[in-house]
Amino acid sequence: MTLGEKIQALRKQKGLSQEQLSEKMSVTRQAVSKWELDETNPDLDNIVQISNIFDVSIDYLLGKESATSRKHTIHDAKIEPKPKRAPIIKCVAATAIIFGLGIIAYYFMIMPMSPLRRAVPWVMQFSWLAFVVAGIVSLIVCWIILDKQK
Repeated sequence: MTLGEKIQALRKQKGLSQEQLSEKMSVTRQAVSKWELDETNPDLDNIVQISNIFDVSIDYLLGKESATSRKHTIHDAKIEPKPKRAPIIKCVAATAIIFGLGIIAYYFMIMPMSPLRRAVPWVMQFSWLAFVVAGIVSLIVCWIILDKQK
């Protein structure tokens, strides 16, 4: 049995006209007719839609197995999408840049010839604050980056 014959048999079994099937799939009636006459083959997205509409496996449609319900085949294992790594990489990069700026700020605060150190003698007591601010800013930046990804 060809793919077109299977589509036609499944369509008739469900009591659908070519027009009704084409509306469900957002294709033209002529496309469905050409598939059933084996003049053309549906593309992969349409084969998946046909499989879902008629509750049969793609393997059955393509002639790899007998007509069984998709619920009873092992080919329906759900494939989980891989988690996106890009937001994590952006967070690590943003943190590295911000801490780099914190190190530069710290260096200019403790440098013996620093104008800031000469103008404000107590700056040495608060030089560690550059790292705290850098840490807080990097957390805020990461939160914003990850929040935009949702």
